[in-house]
This record gives sequence, C-alpha cells and structure tokens, in this order.
Amino acid sequence: MEQDYIYMEETTVKSSSEVRNVHIRIRSVVEGVENLWETTGEYKWDGRQHMLAYTDYTGNAITKNGIFADHEKMLLHRVGAITCDMLFDPLTATMVDYKAYMVGAKFLLHTETYSMEENEVGLNIRVQYTLDDGGGHTPIVGEQEITVEYY
Repeated sequence: MEQDYIYMEETTVKSSSEVRNVHIRIRSVVEGVENLWETTGEYKWDGRQHMLAYTDYTGNAITKNGIFADHEKMLLHRVGAITCDMLFDPLTATMVDYKAYMVGAKFLLHTETYSMEENEVGLNIRVQYTLDDGGGHTPIVGEQEITVEYY
C-alpha cells in the first residue's frame, strides 16, 4: 500500500529546515497491552520544534498524525478515524476531546514523564501519562516511545 503523507511546506532556507523522509517506530503500552508498529513519514525542524507527519492505518480506517515536539512538551494532533489533540506537558494537566470512529469522550491528560533526545540519526521521544474521565473510573495509564530515524 502506498504511503499517504501529510505534506509539509518546504522553505527556502537550507540544512536543518528541509523536510526529510523518516522511518518511525512506535511502541505503545496502554493498560498493560503493548503494541509495536512501524511506518514512514516526514520530518522537519523549524528552529524551535521538531515536526513529524505520518499516517496510520487500522483496517480500512485512516488517521493522519502530526507531532510537534520540543524538549519540554509534545503536541500530538490526530485527524481521521481517531481525532484528538493531546498536549503532553509535565507542568500542567490538559483537556483531551477524544473521538474514535464517531464515539467521543473527554479526558484530563496528566503527563507523568516526558523526554526527547536527538542525535545524528534521529529522535527518541518518551512519554508516560494517565487519562482521567472525571467520572470516578480508574484512570487509563499509558506510555509511548517514538523513535524517528532520518534517511
């Protein structure tokens, strides 16, 4: 299947601001259930934050994803079968309006830990979080590790 990208606008400035193709590995653990998957996408550094765009497929469902990350926080923007904006910021809890296949829920997102490391071959982003629906239910506990390799 051909990859469907969210294309980023290229700038006239050379070097680090150019859009680069990347290989992405995502390890996600939610409530003790681990999922691993790999895809390709696009990466750009704009001088302030790392931007990553990729598409994920679940059956016939498509979700386009954008990640905007710096050393303090990360925004995950998703549109499609799953739609939400999740701001992972250890300094504050944030609201999440999560919609999956036309069913929605609101959560308070608590970022327990967040780190981003960069090196000559790519990035590694790690986040641990809890989602609380405010209804007295046990919070959802999750973690993600996103590894980005330039090519």
